[in-house]
Amino acid sequence: MFLEMILLGMIIGWLCRGSIKNLEHLSLSGFTYIILAFSMQALLWIDFFTIKALISVKPYIHIFSYLPLLVFVYLNRKHRGMLPIGVGILLNLLVITANSGYMPVDYTKLSETVQEDFLSGEESPIHIPIGEETRLLLLSDIVKVPYKKRGVISIGDIILAGGLLIFIHQGMTTKSPNKKEVS
Repeated sequence: MFLEMILLGMIIGWLCRGSIKNLEHLSLSGFTYIILAFSMQALLWIDFFTIKALISVKPYIHIFSYLPLLVFVYLNRKHRGMLPIGVGILLNLLVITANSGYMPVDYTKLSETVQEDFLSGEESPIHIPIGEETRLLLLSDIVKVPYKKRGVISIGDIILAGGLLIFIHQGMTTKSPNKKEVS
């Protein structure tokens, strides 16, 4: 979903006579926070499919992996699109924290094969099926993405994706401070 929104933002930016080269001139701070967050998430997936040594701390790593993303958004808050990106991340963090470090998923909206893997615990280290004990159900992964077999997303994901679209579009259509217009 995020890749689709980035591409859509680029298409809209191009249709509005923007340029991909304008993205080079965005001054973003704190890329190390993004690297840290994605490294933490990657560690969870690598451990899940290989070692399985992080079982007791996995929920905490998942929760804490969102904090560097929020720091990155805060550091770059002057850019259009960062507010919805931050709100989306925060909504996902809230539901994950409320559910002991896991994102609840409406598994009934997944294909049968994926449902079986999901219910057996072989599908994901960071997701759990929605159940009676699920907290903040409305913020869980409950929205079906029709063109994806594994496509169930949250309201936070939708807001975050919208922020990415705005950010890319704005970045492409904002002229570089170094460029002078020719009259």
